[in-house]
Amino acid sequence: MKKRTLLRAMVIAVLAILISGSGTAIAMDKSVAITVDGERQSIRTFATTVAGALASAGFETGAHDAVAPSADSAVADGSAIVLKRGRLLTLQIDRETEEAWTQALTLGEALEELDLRVDDDEMSLPKDTPIPLEGLSVELNISKLVQIVDGAEEMVQLATNEHTVGELLEAEGLGLEDEDSVTPSLDTELENGLLIEITRTRSEEHTEEREIPFETEEEEDPELPEGETEVDQEGVPGVELVTYRVVTVNGEETEREEISAETITEPEPELVRIGTMEPEVPDLGDTEVWERLAQCESTGNWQIVSANGLYYGGLQFGLPTWNAYGGGEYATYPNEATKEQQIAVAIRLRDANGGRYNSWPHCASQLGLPQ
Repeated sequence: MKKRTLLRAMVIAVLAILISGSGTAIAMDKSVAITVDGERQSIRTFATTVAGALASAGFETGAHDAVAPSADSAVADGSAIVLKRGRLLTLQIDRETEEAWTQALTLGEALEELDLRVDDDEMSLPKDTPIPLEGLSVELNISKLVQIVDGAEEMVQLATNEHTVGELLEAEGLGLEDEDSVTPSLDTELENGLLIEITRTRSEEHTEEREIPFETEEEEDPELPEGETEVDQEGVPGVELVTYRVVTVNGEETEREEISAETITEPEPELVRIGTMEPEVPDLGDTEVWERLAQCESTGNWQIVSANGLYYGGLQFGLPTWNAYGGGEYATYPNEATKEQQIAVAIRLRDANGGRYNSWPHCASQLGLPQ
């Protein structure tokens, strides 16, 4: 009887222990919702922290992952954990490589996160390309806004995905020729706002007609009065074909060099006869009177000029009087004419005054000549 009672007590004790342990185990088991990279799943775990719950679900966190709440936070039944795993994005931008870690799931989201505004045609992959855990490499060809002045053309602005000045000129059909130059140099990397100036230099041959001046051939004619000319043959210019090397810079001529000249038509000279016949001097008749008058006016010096420079020759003509009575046909100045020529002009002047010598009032009075 005593043995049976003891056995029952032992069974009851063991059952009590088992029931107590099961309750504790049940109390430690939790239901946790885990969202990894946007995909949600529910697990049951005995873990007490976020890191433990993730580990029990088969996920380990890295330095570039984002987890909320933090990995050392406690978890309870019904906890929600969000894990965004980091991905290495390798960007090749204008031939330079940059690396960035992101928790974005697509390329477009990552670029937006990095504040890179890029059009689809500037990317080697579309924006909806998924970024795998092992990372993704993409080439970005971001357009630049540049300014171009091509020779004498107006400045234009254009957006381009080319990398250097040389590549841009080739793509736009603006290649350099002959002695052309560009600033900055062809290997200069493009950047926003860059001003590109092209200098167009051309060296070309031009042919044009040029006039050949005619020569004037003069021949003295003793039968033609002195001072008169007679054209026997009009001169005719010739024509020659001239070839030049012409250098222009941006359309403006800067240099011209004559290379050759070929005569097409020879010029014809102008033939001119020059009169050398001296004018006839009228019969002086009363030469003695004029010599006496000259002796009084100029002491008989037919080449003299008065001290004040107004009167010339033996009879002291003023220039207006000399020219008025035909003295210019003999000489510009009276003192340059011969005695006979001076007397001839004086006779014209006297006769115009009705035979009086009143043009020489003082000496005429001294000599008793009519006035």
